Amino acid sequence: KQIKEAYYSAREHNSTNRVLNRVFLKAIECGKNIRHRTGISEGAVSVASAAVQLAERIFGALTNRNVLIIGAGETGKLSAKYFKAAGVGNWRISNRTVSKADSLAELYDGKVANFPPGKEDIVWADLILSATSSPDRVVKYEEIKSAVHRQPGIKLFLDLAVPRDIDPKIKDIPNIYIYSVDDFKDLVQTNLDMRQGEIVRAKKLVEKHTAEFTQWYRENRVAPIIKQLQEVLEGIRQSELNNNIHRFKSEDHEQLDKFSRSLMRKVTSLMIANLKRSSHEEDDLSLARAVTIALSAEDAKTVNEVLEKLEHEFSPESPPETT
Repeated sequence: KQIKEAYYSAREHNSTNRVLNRVFLKAIECGKNIRHRTGISEGAVSVASAAVQLAERIFGALTNRNVLIIGAGETGKLSAKYFKAAGVGNWRISNRTVSKADSLAELYDGKVANFPPGKEDIVWADLILSATSSPDRVVKYEEIKSAVHRQPGIKLFLDLAVPRDIDPKIKDIPNIYIYSVDDFKDLVQTNLDMRQGEIVRAKKLVEKHTAEFTQWYRENRVAPIIKQLQEVLEGIRQSELNNNIHRFKSEDHEQLDKFSRSLMRKVTSLMIANLKRSSHEEDDLSLARAVTIALSAEDAKTVNEVLEKLEHEFSPESPPETT
């Protein structure tokens, strides 16, 4: 995403050229292909994302679920990001430093809860995720048992702290599910192993797109001479047509124009094909240089400009390509 945004920003400021446009558009296309045609981005590969994946398995859609996050450190922030992406809209954030809780709550349009969270917060929440650096238990057995008694129903506790924030004895309370960091390690490792298997497929797609770009790059190095070739031959066609058109009946003029255009297209196509083919052979541009000189008039400046473009292969002023 960052690369895509950087590219479009550079293009808006006219800071790219024909080569860069093609490189970035091909890279963006390649990335999209890999995401859609392989499973390399599937499966959680962090404890926070695995926690959200588990929550979706238990509750299904998380859109209408109440989530209490305890701890506004890196793990808490990452967890909030993933839960937000999963559709959660009802938040409470509990953190020892209130200013950090305020910032995270504001970021995801949530509310700040006391630290440690009170019984009313536990009663309210369907899902409690805790990830603090506290050496002591943050959520105690008695509080959870009392809260469950006041509001029956499934509650999911995700304890991502080391040492644990939540008393593990709550697993014996009916309708309570609790998972710790250790429970997610196997899931994360399984997903990582699966992604390793997709790397081979992803590499093949990268090689395919690289080969396509390389072919385009080699063929289009002769773009300046092709443009010159087309202009010179079109000038010759126009000149000969104007000099000889009086020899033909007026009703034949349109047909004569079509015939001359068709003839030049065939000649031009043959020459362009050979130019492109020669540019593939050991990166040889000698034919392109020879044609440039052969087609030049007395205007040495024009010849030098084309030869300079061939030397640099592309003109930086080339207009950007569009998707």
